[in-house]
Amino acid sequence: MKWCPAGHHSHVPQTVLLADGNERLADVMAQLLADEPGFRVVGIAHTCERAVELAATHSPDVVLVSEEVAGVPGLQVCAALRAVARDATLLLWSHDVHRDQVVQPVDGVLERGSSFRELVRSLRRTRRIDVTDRALGRRLRTRA
Repeated sequence: MKWCPAGHHSHVPQTVLLADGNERLADVMAQLLADEPGFRVVGIAHTCERAVELAATHSPDVVLVSEEVAGVPGLQVCAALRAVARDATLLLWSHDVHRDQVVQPVDGVLERGSSFRELVRSLRRTRRIDVTDRALGRRLRTRA
């Protein structure tokens, strides 16, 4: 992957896994993202176990995790995901958690009441930051 300035998108789509116990909402979100240029939805999980399975199989760039997935707290789902998707950006989609309360293994928080456009902007920002961080990490490792 390569870094793209704002408004320009790489020809390689950002892969997204959705983990949400609300099947209807997750299905609608997946369809909206699938129609959005620059994204490819690799799976929809309605349970923590399925999210872990899909993450291990597809190695998504980003996993968008609901604040609760079939009774399992989102932070717990993120911890399980981190074990199999070490390089994925884990975003918690929540009503109650604020950005200043983010703790490992979560990489960021998106407010659940946000518009779809705001979600897309956040995912695009995540890609630029993530790709830049990976490039910096490679440069630092080659200098050592």
